[in-house]
Amino acid sequence: MSAVPVPASLRERLGEEASSDLSTWTTAREREWSDSVLEEAAKRFELRLTDELGKVRAEMAAMRVETAQENGKLRGDLGQELGKFRSEVAEEFGRFRSEVAEEFGKVRSEVAQEFGKFRGEMGQEFGRFRSEVAQEFGKFRG
Repeated sequence: MSAVPVPASLRERLGEEASSDLSTWTTAREREWSDSVLEEAAKRFELRLTDELGKVRAEMAAMRVETAQENGKLRGDLGQELGKFRSEVAEEFGRFRSEVAEEFGKVRSEVAQEFGKFRGEMGQEFGRFRSEVAQEFGKFRG
């Protein structure tokens, strides 16, 4: 900071030495005042910054709590939905098993009927075959 010039009219009344001292003293006071103002502004800024950081930290803590609560709710909802899904899948699987068992029962019944028919037809064919063989042997013997 440069020295504050003393006006000419004051310089004539005070003289050169007093004017120089006044200029030096005024400059020093101005520097002290400026430093004091800056120091006070810095203190206020630090206080304000500390206060605002405290508010931000409090908001972040509240958000963490809120997020944890929402996360808990989501987990609970997800667990319920998974439980419902498992129940539905088990129910559908049970129905599917019943349907498969019913179809297997029908197929077994059809297979048994067809085997019964086949046995009957085979019995008839074997009976005819025996009869033919007996007739042929009868021709041979007789």
